[in-house]
Amino acid sequence: MATFRTPPHAIGDSSLLRIGSALVRPDPVGCPLGRALRARPLVKAPGRPPAKPVEDFSFKPFFAVLDSVEHKSRSLDEAAADPANFRKCTPVHAAWAREAARRYLAVRADLEAARGAEGHAPLQAVDSAWVAGSKKLPQPDARGATQYERTVWGREYVSEDGLVREIWIPSLVLQPCLA
Repeated sequence: MATFRTPPHAIGDSSLLRIGSALVRPDPVGCPLGRALRARPLVKAPGRPPAKPVEDFSFKPFFAVLDSVEHKSRSLDEAAADPANFRKCTPVHAAWAREAARRYLAVRADLEAARGAEGHAPLQAVDSAWVAGSKKLPQPDARGATQYERTVWGREYVSEDGLVREIWIPSLVLQPCLA
């Protein structure tokens, strides 16, 4: 295994490797250099090609709406009306994200009410990603890394005392709509 060499157009520190589930999955058509850069959050590549003209990650606007509600104390109506939450989204994608957020928040409210009825403290949204298994090395390894972190993608919640933690991992499930 060769030491990672920062590309000539990139800047930053490559000693931190942060691996999430998307980087663990094999991606036969993915760009190996792009994946290597994604695993190194402290390295920036200013000369990279521009972003895609249309948002193709289904959950990006959904998470933007949830972030507005859970972390910025905005109402769902305010978050759903904010065009900043739907940059580069098609009208259908934005409509899906609004409806998905409405349903998600309704389920969260129902479960929080049930928790309260059982005498449990409420869970609050966490606004920074949890990192598990952070490991620091005394010297760089074969990849040039001195720190490894594992993360998981999802919505994190924690009780005020920190004893209860939940992670909700949304997924796209195709089922009939029973509106």
